[in-house]
Amino acid sequence: MSAIDAARLAHHQSTLHTTRGHKFAGVFLNITKAYDRVHRGKLMSKINNRFSILPWIIAWLHEWLSDRSVAVRFQGALATYVPVKHGLPQDPHFSALLFQLFIDDISVDDNDLLFMVIAPSLPR
Repeated sequence: MSAIDAARLAHHQSTLHTTRGHKFAGVFLNITKAYDRVHRGKLMSKINNRFSILPWIIAWLHEWLSDRSVAVRFQGALATYVPVKHGLPQDPHFSALLFQLFIDDISVDDNDLLFMVIAPSLPR
């Protein structure tokens, strides 16, 4: 979701919420490199403990996130691959879903308050 789409969604939801007499608080965070900072162990722990996901899907996800490495290519030369221990792969759909699961426990305990957390989108 782009920042413009997120602002439109927040405006729409806040208008609906306040016309019904409820409170609305908006906090917009631009978390630099949010996907790069996800701790994979904590993500997998949350997925295992908080969500009802089939064991084979959890095993596949663990495998998908494990043993990843990156290298830079510049002017035809490829640098040495280095392991990546944190973060999510640059997938515009699946990584956004995993990031939402990672931050899912950010909440406010007030039935009259609309609280929204919107994950940043990856560049296309």
